[in-house]
Amino acid sequence: MQTSLKTAHTDETVYSPLAVDDPFYYGSRRITETLPDGKTIYRDIPLTQADFLNPQEGDQMVQSDRHFALVKSLHERFHKRYLYDATVGVFSDVKMLWGIDDLAEPAPDLAVVPNLRSKDEYHSSFDVRKEGTRPCLIVEVVSPRYPGDETDKVAIYAQAGVREYIILNPHFETHNLPFTLQGYRLVDGHYQPMQPDAQGRLFSETTDVRFAISGSGYSLILTDAATGEQLLNDEEEYEARLVAEARAFAAEAEVARLKALLAKRSTNGA
Repeated sequence: MQTSLKTAHTDETVYSPLAVDDPFYYGSRRITETLPDGKTIYRDIPLTQADFLNPQEGDQMVQSDRHFALVKSLHERFHKRYLYDATVGVFSDVKMLWGIDDLAEPAPDLAVVPNLRSKDEYHSSFDVRKEGTRPCLIVEVVSPRYPGDETDKVAIYAQAGVREYIILNPHFETHNLPFTLQGYRLVDGHYQPMQPDAQGRLFSETTDVRFAISGSGYSLILTDAATGEQLLNDEEEYEARLVAEARAFAAEAEVARLKALLAKRSTNGA
């Protein structure tokens, strides 16, 4: 689906007929309005592409089911990784408040925040100055509906002091291109591109996780760099458990078969 966007390689802007025909194509924001008689009413106003870079709490942004599934999978895997670490928070779609004048404050698809004072505290937004810490890693899943992940946000997150920024592009607007990864690491206050290893993986130093695209090209693989174990989402974990149980059942059946065979031979030998 083509949208109105400005790419990283051209200043040409392409307008989607859907965005023109549907004023709420990018989502909506509910505001309160006081009428002359003093009565207060609620009204929904349409969002624009600019709101993607600086959303407000309560904004309703439209995303595809595929984008939602990828972000959910990312969050599940990192949430499990830090489930028992009281100092690390994993946030999704939570607005970041940098406290820096004129700097846009997005709500990243995934933000890993170390050195939390209270992991149990509810966050509808995250105030970096108040909390005394900031994300060490942000991951964005590119959406053709909301451009800026590969352009504007690179500058935003660098200025905000985010040590690592990784971008997963699933190329939702096409059906043939495989997923691609790109990453940045903060060096002397500026982002430098992460260099993939011989297997094409990006290494997140702050989380000790390797990011890779599967052999099929259409899924993301996360691996613990220290143990080599994959970080699994809920569905993958369930499937792995079923496979392990099936193998255990097969092994038990084989042991029982061998025992019966040995018993039969023993009886015949006697």
